[in-house]
Amino acid sequence: MRIPSQFNDSSLYRVRSDSDQRGRRNPGRRSPGRQMIRLCVALLLVLVVIREASKPGLYESFFVDPNAAWTPIPPGDFAQAADGAAWTTTANETLVVTESLAGGVAQASPSGQAGQADSPAPDQVTRAAWSDAGRWVAAMDLAMQREWMQGLVQLRRGVADGERPIDDDTLERSKQLLIEQAGGDASAAPSERVISDLNAWTSDSLPNWAQISWWSQPTLDALDSAALRRVVDGTFWAGADSDAFYLQLSQVDTLTSDGAVQTGTLPLLQQPDVYRGQRVKVVGRLGMAERQAAKENDFGITEYWTLWIVPEDGGIRPTALVTPQLPDALRTHLDSEGRWIPQQDTGNPEGRLIAVGRFVKRLPYRSSVGADLAPVLIGRVTAVRDEQDNSVSATGSNSQREDESEGTWRSMGLVVAAILGIVIAAGLMYRAKLDQRRTRRLRSQGQLDLDLDHMREDP
Repeated sequence: MRIPSQFNDSSLYRVRSDSDQRGRRNPGRRSPGRQMIRLCVALLLVLVVIREASKPGLYESFFVDPNAAWTPIPPGDFAQAADGAAWTTTANETLVVTESLAGGVAQASPSGQAGQADSPAPDQVTRAAWSDAGRWVAAMDLAMQREWMQGLVQLRRGVADGERPIDDDTLERSKQLLIEQAGGDASAAPSERVISDLNAWTSDSLPNWAQISWWSQPTLDALDSAALRRVVDGTFWAGADSDAFYLQLSQVDTLTSDGAVQTGTLPLLQQPDVYRGQRVKVVGRLGMAERQAAKENDFGITEYWTLWIVPEDGGIRPTALVTPQLPDALRTHLDSEGRWIPQQDTGNPEGRLIAVGRFVKRLPYRSSVGADLAPVLIGRVTAVRDEQDNSVSATGSNSQREDESEGTWRSMGLVVAAILGIVIAAGLMYRAKLDQRRTRRLRSQGQLDLDLDHMREDP
């Protein structure tokens, strides 16, 4: 019930204006200016998403590009075949990989020679899985293990005339360890055959790697496994890491991508014990390369490269690849600080590569957000991206990408300018509307006239 005023018949309730009535009918109505700003922000977000979605690398983590062209990188020229002769792989050559039972090092041989002259004899095939290598290495002291590492690596590469990879005292002590493992019986097979090979190992008659590979390769794998167990994880490079570091650097020519586990950075950081010593394949882009001088070692390594690779798994955390050699396809496109220069390689502007290596440890490094850890692989680069063989030439594709990028930026500039103009115009209109409302309110208040003389009663 409305109570009338005693001065006149008007209601005592406040009379609502037209804007109040509209607000009452639509209580959830938002300001047009705020809606305009939200729409502009949403439009900018859509433009950014469209620009990022045009990059093919975003989808290659999930879909294989059938037109992708990769140039294979053969192993270094320091690789040695079983007979001591140097060999390298070509683009048409594949590698046959066999995993030893005593360790995780891959032994590679040219597929064209598989089953030919370098193949073991029938009696050697029965002795290929020599299971006593692990116990033999475990019984050695550290100095003996290091001497056997050096000697077997030199023997695999090829020893010059007059060189002696392992001295007589170490050979004699090694034979005694084998006899003790055989329960004092030197004729126990297959240790008897190993002892026989060691007896024939003199300075004038060095054994051929192909003849003793049935026990020398498992022994080298067992030595590698023992060196890996001495690696200190989560710290900088220490003296205990040197054996595994240089031993694996000397054997990167035996690594291939066949059968390797392809993964990213996070699985290696979260499960180091699972992946340690395993062959890992990484597909990514090169961020930076550091050339470093090697410390004095017994494996003939004078320098090595540390490649910081960002895997194509959607993350931004890098993986470090330590390799003794850097292919010319990558080295010639680095600046003085080792960073990749996209403009110098039209066929591979992003520095994309495929690498394979064995996971060793997690290494601390300084990132943009502070101290962090990066997984370290010791291996080599097996292939680099080459887009010049695609249907569109690299020059045309590069110029097309530049034109598209320039057109995109120009369109975004025009859109931003138009949005700013609309926002300014909307602000001015909103300000004028507020002034109009204030003027109308003042005018309505000035028109209020109470005729008190007319309502006054005579006495």
